[in-house]
Amino acid sequence: MNREGLGLNPSVVSQALSSCGSERTVNIGIQVHSLAIKTGFLANVFVGSSLMSFYSKCGQLDCAYEVFDEMPVRDVVSWTTIITGFAQKLQVDGCLELYNRMRNSTIKPNDFTFTSLLSACMGSGTLGRGMSTHCEAIQMGFDSYLHVSNALISMYSKCGDVKEALHIFESMGLKDLVSWNSMIAGYALHGLALQAIDLFERMTKAGLEPDAITFLGVLSSCRHAAFVEQGQFYFNSMVEFRVEPEMDHYSCMVDLLGRAGDIKGTRDFIKKMPFNPNAVVWGSLLSACRLHGNVWIGIEAAERRIALEPECAATHLQLVNFYASVGCWDQFARVRKLMRDKGVKTDPGYSWVEIGNEVHIFRVEYGLGCRTDRVTNLLDGLVDHMRNFGYVPEIYEVESGYDLHEKVLQ
Repeated sequence: MNREGLGLNPSVVSQALSSCGSERTVNIGIQVHSLAIKTGFLANVFVGSSLMSFYSKCGQLDCAYEVFDEMPVRDVVSWTTIITGFAQKLQVDGCLELYNRMRNSTIKPNDFTFTSLLSACMGSGTLGRGMSTHCEAIQMGFDSYLHVSNALISMYSKCGDVKEALHIFESMGLKDLVSWNSMIAGYALHGLALQAIDLFERMTKAGLEPDAITFLGVLSSCRHAAFVEQGQFYFNSMVEFRVEPEMDHYSCMVDLLGRAGDIKGTRDFIKKMPFNPNAVVWGSLLSACRLHGNVWIGIEAAERRIALEPECAATHLQLVNFYASVGCWDQFARVRKLMRDKGVKTDPGYSWVEIGNEVHIFRVEYGLGCRTDRVTNLLDGLVDHMRNFGYVPEIYEVESGYDLHEKVLQ
């Protein structure tokens, strides 16, 4: 278009950047960025916002922020776009800092600003900050907006407060399919299968047609609660609602059947799938084999998963342990050599807790600092408490250089 002398305008450049962001075509997007500079459209607020969105979608948040920082004029779309970029990276502090800067400017946030803030809180599990954002939304009158209410349901569910999520859901005057799906997914996340199923039945009786996401929530809840018959019923009923099962639905069923101990039946189910199983499916079967001690099918699942995800250190270690348990030392050595040749290393584990709106992260390789004695003493007490209730830990032979893991499993 540019070579043929046809008139370029900011709208065309913005649309080109939007397409590059959707397709993740970084090189072409950078060329469009250069064209925007050459034509002088970079100062246009719509082009600037499209550039930020493009770089954010392509994982280059630093470049997105640089564009934002250099914008001569910003509107609510500009601020919301950069906040969304930080939210996609789960950088809650960055989101809230930008939001505070926005409030101190002449620009007022809109409903999409709040959905982005809630998305960041939900992804990082920071309930306190999510509640603060909820209060801000109420003060500005955005809490009644449908998509903000849906975001609130997801945020409270994923941050552990499913009761508040239900309160918001029941208080909504208007609900769409996303509202029902968000609440069903919240129940599934907390293993509340009966509530998820009841809500599904309420939804269908209200005349709403479930979609693939609805069934994924129901199947996930059945998986967590080990409701095999119910899971099979809802999986088979998908065709009645003209919903074609996808890979995620099959993965849920594999996990459900595997956890129930029907390892051979689970493998047969995988073989009958209408498409090639992915690494998640084989990983679900592998976990079931590890749980129920089926070594040979576990070896098959691990080998299949490594073929699809050759850099997965955890699968390599499980395969090594399987081979060692049956005395296949030549295969044990082969996988060990494969790990050395590939430079496969385990990712250090970590956990976090939110105290007073501050998130404290505990990483395996760094220990717990000055809190080590207090944390390990409390952990010992919890383990003793669980044992008094008859809990027997599942011990997996996964290598770790951190003594705390071994102590818990003793």
